[in-house]
Amino acid sequence: MGGQEQYNTISLKTGGHVKNWNSCKVGNSGEDVYEKQLIDLLSKSNKVLDMGCSCGEFTLEMSQYCDNLIGVDLSQEMIDIANKLKNERDICNVDFICTDSKDDVLSSYEFDLIYCRRGPTSIILNNKCLKSGGTIFGIHREGYDIVKKRLIEAGFKDIKIKEYLAYEYFNTQDDFAKFLNRLSGNIDYTDPENYEKFKRKLIEHTDGAGIFYREWRYIWKAVKP
Repeated sequence: MGGQEQYNTISLKTGGHVKNWNSCKVGNSGEDVYEKQLIDLLSKSNKVLDMGCSCGEFTLEMSQYCDNLIGVDLSQEMIDIANKLKNERDICNVDFICTDSKDDVLSSYEFDLIYCRRGPTSIILNNKCLKSGGTIFGIHREGYDIVKKRLIEAGFKDIKIKEYLAYEYFNTQDDFAKFLNRLSGNIDYTDPENYEKFKRKLIEHTDGAGIFYREWRYIWKAVKP
C-alpha cells in the first residue's frame, strides 16, 4: 500500500485525524504552545490558509478566531470529511480545497497568514499566495534543517525556530495504538494482523511510569518581505 493510499485508509477508518485516545503530557508540549500562539496570530489576520488540513477538525476549531480560513489537503477523502463536518456544524467562514502548494489555484489568493501544522513544508518555497508582510507559521517533528534552509532560500525575514520536548503517557495499550495510527507512514496498529509489530512498539515505549511517546517538536515562524 502506497503512502497516500495508506494515509487515506487509516484516516477514513478512524474518522479522520482527530484525537481519539486518552493520555496526559509531562513537560513543555510544543503542540500546546503552537495552538496558543496560532490563536493570537489568527486574531490579527483576515485571510488565512491551513496547509495540510487533513479532515479539517483543527481548521474548523480555529475558524472561530479569524474571518476567512481556507483548508488545503492533497487527499480528496480528507476534504470530503472536512466538508461534511463543516456542513454539520454550519460554519460559513471556511472553505476546503483538494490541492497542493504547487497548484495555481492558490496563486489567486493573498493570505495574511499561512499556518502549517505538521503539513507539507513545500509551501515555504511556493509562497506566492502569501502577501508581503504576511506570516508563515508551522510546527513539525521532522525536517528541522530542511525547513530552516527553505526559509532562508525563500528570502523570509525575522526567522524564529524553537524546540520543545514533552512526554505523552497513555492510559491503555489501545490508546497507544490509536495514537500510533496518527503518525505519518504507520500501519494500522489496531488491526489484529499487526499485533506482533505493536508488541515491539510497546516494549520500546514503556518505562516505570507506563506507556509513553517522546514528543519533540520545533515551532517555526517567519515574515515575507
